[in-house]
Amino acid sequence: MDKPVSNPLKAGRQKRRDRQQRTQSPNGFALEPVLILFLFTLLFSAWAALTIQSKAYLLQANRRSELDLAILERAKTIAGDLSWQRRCALDLDSASRNETILDHSVSFRDQTTFLECSYTENGRKFVFDVYYDQTGIIKIEYRDRSS
Repeated sequence: MDKPVSNPLKAGRQKRRDRQQRTQSPNGFALEPVLILFLFTLLFSAWAALTIQSKAYLLQANRRSELDLAILERAKTIAGDLSWQRRCALDLDSASRNETILDHSVSFRDQTTFLECSYTENGRKFVFDVYYDQTGIIKIEYRDRSS
């Protein structure tokens, strides 16, 4: 048969005491809330680190993009001058030019059908070829070479 319940209040108090003993450390602090707060802190820290890292990469890409566009604009002018000199059968000034664009030393090297543009940033050498003809720029090919 069923066991008679002697005192439901005592049974409830005993269950509460048992639960408190399992959720408290020996020094009396509650374990579950502290663990939950620790995990939320860890999760937030990881999220913040990833967000900051992605924004840093985005800013770096934006700076490099501005530099590449400035170099491309200058390459467009140089390619137009070289094309004009070839059409008019004039002597070419030089096969290579070095200029400073946005605090970077940029080398433009004429390869007859394309300009090789190169610069160094943070120890890495970036190179891209600007193909041109009499009408203007035809194509741009990026090459990434590490030093």
